[in-house]
Amino acid sequence: MKIIIDNQLVLGDKSKERFMTPKEVPILTSMGVSMAGMTKVVDKYLCSRSAPHHHRLLISVEGCASINSHRGHFEILPEQSILFPAGQDFVYYANQPWDFIWFMLPKELSPDLLPQTLKVETFEHSEEIFHICVLLQITQTSLLKDTLSQRLQYLVEQALKRSIVAGNGAIKLHRLFANVEQQLHLLWTVEDLSTQMHCSKASLHRHCMKEYDCSPMHKITQLRMRRACDLLNQTDWSIKQIAQQVGFKDPLNFSHRFKQWHNLSPKHYRANKIEPTNDNINN
Repeated sequence: MKIIIDNQLVLGDKSKERFMTPKEVPILTSMGVSMAGMTKVVDKYLCSRSAPHHHRLLISVEGCASINSHRGHFEILPEQSILFPAGQDFVYYANQPWDFIWFMLPKELSPDLLPQTLKVETFEHSEEIFHICVLLQITQTSLLKDTLSQRLQYLVEQALKRSIVAGNGAIKLHRLFANVEQQLHLLWTVEDLSTQMHCSKASLHRHCMKEYDCSPMHKITQLRMRRACDLLNQTDWSIKQIAQQVGFKDPLNFSHRFKQWHNLSPKHYRANKIEPTNDNINN
């Protein structure tokens, strides 16, 4: 799903947003948080970012909101959190009461520890974080501030760990198919894929349906057909050589499958110098 997102912040007349800076809440500095905020939506709220420079952790406390991204549209409910990775467009909005907290995290966080896809996670400490943020801004007692600060840091780390764990499956899946793409000449099976993924065949199928909206073997066929298109356009290799490079022992079987996929034989595809487009997902 392709959406067009620009940088906007819309706060309704009856809604309120309170910012927290490291100067006001010093623990944010050691957490690597450049800015945070508490938002109470009464009537309307919208925040959209195009290729943001920071990661953003969003924690929903009460009410609900909608989220749009390149991954689609979904809802965030009370006691849920989501981590928006830097560089990925997003928009979240509400036209009804919604209380939430957000933290802007440094871009320097290790990419390997960030989810590759957006996913809402259950986070049962959202209300506690909200109250801690309120108290940190009004209390004058140093001991209480230190206690609250340590608890805030711990809870934010827990929320991040939820997102990281949620993203690990997607990361492993993308790495798996990146490896497959480098060895398309091999005769891959679902058993081979699930072994490399360290999961059951059923679990692998669920991961693929969620990330790619297709089965594991269909994903491999997409990669084979895309590579075949590139080789047909960029080399003078024979059809037999190309078939072998993309995992088909029988060139006739390759030609049949290619024609099913692109509605053209490899020979006619090469003759017409057609640029690859979106993969055919009907086969």
